Amino acid sequence: MSVADLLVRAPRIGLDGLGDADLQQRVDVKYLVPLSALAALAGPLAASHALLSVDGLTSFGYRSSYVDTPDLACFHAHRQGRRLRWKARTRLYADSGRCRFEVKLKTGRGDTDKHSVLVDAAEHGTLPAAGAALLEQVLAEHYRLPAPELLLPSLLVEHQRSTLVAADGSGRTTVDSDLRFVVPSGAGARLADDLVLVETKSAGGRSRADLLLRAAGLRPVSVSKYSCGLALTDPSLPDHPWRRLLQQHFHPTPTTLQTTAAAA
Repeated sequence: MSVADLLVRAPRIGLDGLGDADLQQRVDVKYLVPLSALAALAGPLAASHALLSVDGLTSFGYRSSYVDTPDLACFHAHRQGRRLRWKARTRLYADSGRCRFEVKLKTGRGDTDKHSVLVDAAEHGTLPAAGAALLEQVLAEHYRLPAPELLLPSLLVEHQRSTLVAADGSGRTTVDSDLRFVVPSGAGARLADDLVLVETKSAGGRSRADLLLRAAGLRPVSVSKYSCGLALTDPSLPDHPWRRLLQQHFHPTPTTLQTTAAAA
């Protein structure tokens, strides 16, 4: 059964109903959730959340192309747990054709601060001029750092996403399935088919969804799609501190994404 089928009982909400739930500054909490556990939580989640629906769709294809320095400074900063770190990507919303360049910062408090600009879909998998300007501005303003002189495509990520919005406006919860990674060399990996990545996004990290997930015995995991994707697909990179999680829940695969490394 698909994630959309499991969440079918939730009331619907459109993009215009997101309001403050579309948090650009927030605390992100991630959980690896078995589909059987999500099925058990579907009723309680439906009672307190609405399911995002656009043009009749409740599951949406996401394709994200990350950029990094040649020595993968962003990857290593995250692996080392540096207080001030960032990631940058173009994200293509496959169903609508919209594309954004996004910069995600970590604040000294551990919050996520996201900045974005619309770019042309043809610029997916590149470093658009508008994206480079945004990155330079954001790093100077928030970290007092210059942007790197050279950034290259480093990882492609593809997944299906369903989004739940809390009825009280306190946050939103995304459910990512069919999560896959590929690096420019063509090496790939994917999340196990019986798992989904659930991420809560709220002002304080204790949303209604967090309470439901923890009451069901599920615990947060420290997992970054970007960092884990690189560690899974490049054996020369260190995989600490995610080694056990990666070995248990992810699998190598020769399958490439629809947006191939060559297109980047």
